[in-house]
Amino acid sequence: MAYDTNELYLVHAAGGGNAQRWRYEGTDAITTVATAAYISDAADRGMRVGDIVDVLQFASTAKAAISAHDQLIATAVASTGATLGHIFGTATATAGAATLNALKGKITSEALTTAAAAEYTLTLTNSQIAAGDIILASVDPKTSAGSPAIGQCKANAGSAVITVTNLHAANAFDAAIQINFVVLKAPA
Repeated sequence: MAYDTNELYLVHAAGGGNAQRWRYEGTDAITTVATAAYISDAADRGMRVGDIVDVLQFASTAKAAISAHDQLIATAVASTGATLGHIFGTATATAGAATLNALKGKITSEALTTAAAAEYTLTLTNSQIAAGDIILASVDPKTSAGSPAIGQCKANAGSAVITVTNLHAANAFDAAIQINFVVLKAPA
């Protein structure tokens, strides 16, 4: 199916720059709804960047059973439609790279043996990141030996590079580490 204007409802209008809350009920997969310009009349209906859209995916047009649910966020709104992105997600890295198209999430690295005073570099591919955005990251120090700490986060269009430094004087990492991140969008 395709976007049906009758399936989008404004649940809570908010003023003063606060996010509005929308609900979309349809049979399209959430991955389909979370694409550029899927909600083609978003600007005409008053959707704004930062608005939250609760997406209910039904198994059939009878709407008897919900097959999936997710909260998406409007990351761009133009005359051609809104781009919706995932708010939270998880991923596992392989060879220092992971893909996660969400504004915040948790990435589990591959098993690491990063030596004391050395660095692990993670390249995060993420369609929600634009050049100029700020990436805040933290690492769970209890997941491995050594002393992991975030060294640097650099945003690029569609990706970020996160460097984790092992601050321990002697111990190398001996397991996967968990990196949490949040994307702070640059003002338009």
